[in-house]
Formats: sequence, structure tokens, C-alpha cells
Amino acid sequence: MAIGDGDGDGDGDNSTVNKSCVLSFIGKATWCKHDYFVAQPYNSVAIVSVSDNDYSAYLARNADDDLQKLPAFAKTIMQQLGENLERIQGLGVKRIAVILIEPMGCVPLQAASSSYTNCSEVLNLGSKFHNQMLKQALKNLNDKSNSTVFVTLDLYNVFISALNKLRKRASGSLGMKNPLKPCCEGKEKGKYYCGSMDESGAKQYGICENPNLSLFWDTVHPSQNGWHTIFSSLRSSLHTFIT
Repeated sequence: MAIGDGDGDGDGDNSTVNKSCVLSFIGKATWCKHDYFVAQPYNSVAIVSVSDNDYSAYLARNADDDLQKLPAFAKTIMQQLGENLERIQGLGVKRIAVILIEPMGCVPLQAASSSYTNCSEVLNLGSKFHNQMLKQALKNLNDKSNSTVFVTLDLYNVFISALNKLRKRASGSLGMKNPLKPCCEGKEKGKYYCGSMDESGAKQYGICENPNLSLFWDTVHPSQNGWHTIFSSLRSSLHTFIT
């Protein structure tokens, strides 16, 4: 089962909180028998991801001078996440991996301020703070249950590694593009976005010459090539986790 939530509303209705509703559904379905399916949590693994949607929504609503409040906001997310993780464990799941958040400052939406030349180190510090808190929270949960149920999947460093790899390739090849720059962009910044059309139905966006060489599809989402590069680096960790 794979369930996602992408509203990114960090005001009491964020993806972390909405996972509580999902867990209620799973808890009820876990013991429901079906002619073809019986859920077996004791033989299951769970991979939990808190993406940067909550932080993106927070930053969109708050001025730059409110960045100093970001750690307090991160703590509210971590508190709810901890409760949700304990609920997943309570269902009987024996292995739970939580994904460390990616470098938020490297998505094109944030890198655009430097003309896609550099990541925002301030926002990357926010990602590092989140990940540090998450590692400590998982250690506390493992200590509490005297187990090693909870582990992490390091998306942050894998993402940085993929970015550096594609940057190196781009510097030595005319066919490669700047990996911080999105493949799909609106023709007029601030008015049109990837996928935008005008009233007549004409496309108001452009796509890079070779999407298969890109890291990002649009201003926030990795491309298929980007995810393939990232997954290739995570493959061994995933294999260790599920075996």
C-alpha cells in the first residue's frame, strides 16, 4: 500500500497530521478479511516520508525574516510524526524506515534567486536541522522499545551526491544542462508555469531539449532521470532494509 498527501498545508492540516487519518484507516483495515487479501502487518515493512511540502507552505506564508521561527515549526512536525510512527509500530510493523528530507535549498524554486547557480544554504540548514531532530526522535523511539525497528533512509546526502554527479557531467558536455535548472518552465516567469495554457489553449511553457538528462522536471519535482539517479544510490540501503 502506498499513500501520499501533498497539500503541504502546515497549519493544522498538513501531510504529517493527515497521516493520522490514514493510520486510522489502516488500523481498521488491518484486521478485515477478504477473499483475496488479508493484511499481515507483522510481515510488513513501512517507509514513511515527510516531504518538504509543509516547509514550502510555511515559507510561502511567512516573510524571510520569519526563517528564525523555522526550528519551532519543525518541532511541531516532529512531534506529530513521532506519534504517527508509534501508531505504525503499534499495528505490528517490525521494520520502519523514515526518509531524511532532501536539501530544500536545491530545488529550482529556491535556486532561481541565484539564477540556478547555487543552492540556498539557509534552507539547506533547515533540512539539516529537520534531519538531526528526526535521527534523535528515532533513537528515542528505539530506546523506548529496546529495539532497532526505526531506521533512516538518507535522501539528503543521496540528493547532494546526484546533484554533484550531474554538475560534473554538465561541465564536460555541451549536451548536459545545469541540474539546478528545471526542464519544464513557463514562458513568462511569475505568470506561467510548467503546464500552463492561455485562454485559447496555447501552451505557455517550454520543455528542455533532452529531459532524460535533467535532474528536475519543474520547479519542485525531480524528473524521471532525477529519481532514477537518486534511487540508484538508495538501492543498496533499501535492499538491506527489506531483507
